[in-house]
Amino acid sequence: MKGHTSAVICLTIGRNRLYSGSVDNTIRAWDLDTLQCVHTLSGHNDAVTSLICWDQYLLSCSLDKTIKAWAFTEEGNLDMIYTHNEEHGAIALCGMLDAEAKPILLCSCSDNTVYLYELPTFIERGRIFSKSEVRTIQTGPGEIVELRDPSFCDGGTVQDFKFEDIHNNHAAIDSDSLKSNAYAPAEYYSHDSSRQDLNLKDRYAIQVFIDYDDVQNLLNVNILLNSKLSRLPIMSFHIDISPAPWTGALR
Repeated sequence: MKGHTSAVICLTIGRNRLYSGSVDNTIRAWDLDTLQCVHTLSGHNDAVTSLICWDQYLLSCSLDKTIKAWAFTEEGNLDMIYTHNEEHGAIALCGMLDAEAKPILLCSCSDNTVYLYELPTFIERGRIFSKSEVRTIQTGPGEIVELRDPSFCDGGTVQDFKFEDIHNNHAAIDSDSLKSNAYAPAEYYSHDSSRQDLNLKDRYAIQVFIDYDDVQNLLNVNILLNSKLSRLPIMSFHIDISPAPWTGALR
């Protein structure tokens, strides 16, 4: 499969097509039966970093600080129908549905922030802050979001004194900044409901559940490691997030 003039960064599959994004600023569509390039999309001015097929659309993002929406035509081609501008280079895309089954697009940018947009309006729904660039976003069962940044590569975690981290093995709730409003040692509840230490450097696959009680204005956080969800959170924080989209983070 030859066609791009530079390295391929991202791939996605949809409508019997393989789509590839490249450093050459283009997107190519490949027929999965013949493996031939059937369409080339030009529109980005820098490397295409992420692609997702969603419903009737192909979404792409680029270091040119844009997210583009492409619509499938009756002939099977793609037409660019919308461009959303970011203030920073866009790195990764992921789609999910919220509690009301509304489509939400997650986009990580080079400012170490993941932006949440409601589609098709691109109204901002919230932000997630990271200590470094988030290179990959994935969703699992129950629309659990997993973010991956370069710090995962060495299996380590970081203590940042500037943000008053208690140590390098903890969970924290941040509201509007990376300075923690609440924090707790990395722990989880086992099957017998006893609290167990969790070493984040072991790189176990974990699940994080965030529950918000809008009556008590209470944010509860739970970590699961091959265990059932406990009624007892490892960390709680009183905050009213109802007036506007919450721009906080769990880290």
